[in-house]
Amino acid sequence: MIDLHCHILPGVDDGPRDVDEALDVARLAVADGTRIIVATPHVDDTYKYPDPDLIRALTARLNDCLRAHKIPLRVLPGAEVRVGPDLLEKLQSGQIMTIGDLGKHVLLELPSSSHAMYAGELFFRLQLAGYIPVLAHVERVALFRSQPGLLRDFHDRGCLLQVNAESLAGRAGWTMRRYAQKLLREGLIDIVASDGHNTNNRKPLLSIAKKALNNEFERLTDQRPRQILQLQR
Repeated sequence: MIDLHCHILPGVDDGPRDVDEALDVARLAVADGTRIIVATPHVDDTYKYPDPDLIRALTARLNDCLRAHKIPLRVLPGAEVRVGPDLLEKLQSGQIMTIGDLGKHVLLELPSSSHAMYAGELFFRLQLAGYIPVLAHVERVALFRSQPGLLRDFHDRGCLLQVNAESLAGRAGWTMRRYAQKLLREGLIDIVASDGHNTNNRKPLLSIAKKALNNEFERLTDQRPRQILQLQR
């Protein structure tokens, strides 16, 4: 399995505080069957926009530690970016990391309870510039629950939609579960990821969604992420 959204890098956001905690997160993910994780630290005003070079360095250091501890996990660099009107300019100037550092897909976080009025125009501008928006944990965005046509419109226009495994499994509450499963029935889920942060209440688990996803599990947790990361089997 491949986890495209996980806060595994130590000391940069609300994920692991240090390397030891990051290794514990890695062990839990591996025990669950994950073999590749894209590290997606928060990139927003709260965490002061961690520099892509710092993300690359921390990712390389964590991979060294994983090898030293014989943990069979590969970590790739990435970021979860809070949308803002100057996002495209930051991307083009190299201030923001793309998924896998491949310069194509951008994991974007929308406000959970307010409407970013400029989002539609921003996504269009990103696509014109050659980027593909990947909208993080869309089931948590209240705007999409109140205006379901808006999410479908973004999807029809080429945005990819990511849902958290815990939402599909019912571990984020029944409201999230019902809405996530509705998105699944309507064919509006492109990626299932963990959005893992720790080994306690936000675990890096994908298999918990297997029952809900049924025959879609492999496609949404391996095949589609593999295409995005341009990886061969």
